[in-house]
Amino acid sequence: MTTKTRKEIIDETARFYNSQNRAEATDGCYYLLDGRKCAVGRCMKNPQADWSSIVTKLFSYCGVRLENELLPEYQGHSMAFWRDVQMLHDAGDNWTDSGLSDQGRERVSEVHSEWDERTQVQSH
Repeated sequence: MTTKTRKEIIDETARFYNSQNRAEATDGCYYLLDGRKCAVGRCMKNPQADWSSIVTKLFSYCGVRLENELLPEYQGHSMAFWRDVQMLHDAGDNWTDSGLSDQGRERVSEVHSEWDERTQVQSH
């Protein structure tokens, strides 16, 4: 299986979610919540219901490798990239009942631009 590009992951995330199917609760985002998965959780081998933002902090700050938790086709991308994808998911104003809001479409464009620029800089 080939690894998905950052563009593919961003677009897939944008198409997948709406205001009703995000793994969001009043106390924050969960990797798995009532059968729904967050943006990163959707790309994991086996997200757990008790994983909340504390797990993200472990991935980010304590050296636990997110890479090991991801399905093979989603591996190979930085924590900064996954943080941006997750933040796209987490912002409630990005979503309507039918999908992306105008603000969400703008945010998707910004994430694309940010990561396209990083790709160009990294390749030199």
